[in-house]
Amino acid sequence: MNSPRQASENSQIKGRAFSRSLYVVKDIKKGEVITEDNVRSIRPGYGGHPKFLKGWIGKRSTRIYKKGDRFLGE
Repeated sequence: MNSPRQASENSQIKGRAFSRSLYVVKDIKKGEVITEDNVRSIRPGYGGHPKFLKGWIGKRSTRIYKKGDRFLGE
């Protein structure tokens, strides 16, 4: 039988698929400026949390990102 904590953790894991997170939607070169055109908040929720997007907009990328990569921040 599952403990209440374990049941809660299981539901959180399942819920990640329906939550939003940050993904690269256009290739980003090293040194390119991060914009809302190349990183977006979409489902599933396995990338960086969307609340951090505004802090990364306007910063330069420190590495190469390909379309479809999870964006976890710089």
